[in-house]
Amino acid sequence: MTESSARMRGIEQTYKSRDVEEVIDIWFYRPIGYRIALVAKRFGLTPNGVTVIGILIGVTAGHFFFYDRFSLNAIGMGMWFLSNMFDSADGQLARMTGRSTQFGRILDGMGGNFVFFSMYAHLCFRYALGDGLIGWWVFALGLAAGASHSMQSSMADYYRNAFLRFVTRKGKGELDRSDAVRIEYNKLSWMRNFFKKAFYRIYLSYTIQQEAFSPNFQKLRDTIETTIGAVAPDEVASRYRQLNKPLLKYYNYMTINGRVLTLFAFIAIGYPELFFVAELTLMNLLLWIILRKQEKNNMEMIEFVERRVSASRGAVVEATV
Repeated sequence: MTESSARMRGIEQTYKSRDVEEVIDIWFYRPIGYRIALVAKRFGLTPNGVTVIGILIGVTAGHFFFYDRFSLNAIGMGMWFLSNMFDSADGQLARMTGRSTQFGRILDGMGGNFVFFSMYAHLCFRYALGDGLIGWWVFALGLAAGASHSMQSSMADYYRNAFLRFVTRKGKGELDRSDAVRIEYNKLSWMRNFFKKAFYRIYLSYTIQQEAFSPNFQKLRDTIETTIGAVAPDEVASRYRQLNKPLLKYYNYMTINGRVLTLFAFIAIGYPELFFVAELTLMNLLLWIILRKQEKNNMEMIEFVERRVSASRGAVVEATV
């Protein structure tokens, strides 16, 4: 095995799964993130430490979108790409060292929200303090777009993790139930663990929202776990993959890379406020269409699992007669 192929194999071992990785991740972020993770490991940095560095860079990047000068906006874009490299590296470091934790995943997810909040807030102040017609009304637009962003990325992340759990990691995955999160939240003290408890409070609301907008998936998950077990057999995993892999490209778009590249395109042509409009209209429409399709797929999977279980029980009865 050549040094190059060995390095690529090492990088692939830090993927979540090749199915859910985007092209830009495979050829750009993952190779760079892998090198950052190796350096972080050598210096004893934890995955959470790498996450915090990425958050600080990303939040700072947001400030450069306040200015109505493309040269400064370009600096912000460059800093955001650097932030996203660290966002890739933290997960790779966690998988490389076996130090993945629930709180680390929460911090990573919330960190992305902090970065986008900085970008949105600075864009709003850019118009509010200017002389344009939009003025302070842009905050209402930005707030509505931010709420839409939260919903879109939340559901996209949820179903990406569902794919990982049932198809690639077979029973393992970042797919927490709200009841389990509530138990961890209640264990923490506001006096001794203020920031950690605050993060868990946000994450609890996040998981409740995800479950509320995926009723058929909750039924599917319960059906699989009560009739088959935590690990989906190959037949079930294969069917789930067949139905849902085509949706991953849309979920990927609504998480980070596609969304930010769309924002950068609007900034480049001089109309960043139109990104808020696109988020409220086109991206919400896309989410509605995908969730309808996903819920239909979930119901089809429930029927598939029930038929499989029924056939299995029938075979057992025949064998005992």
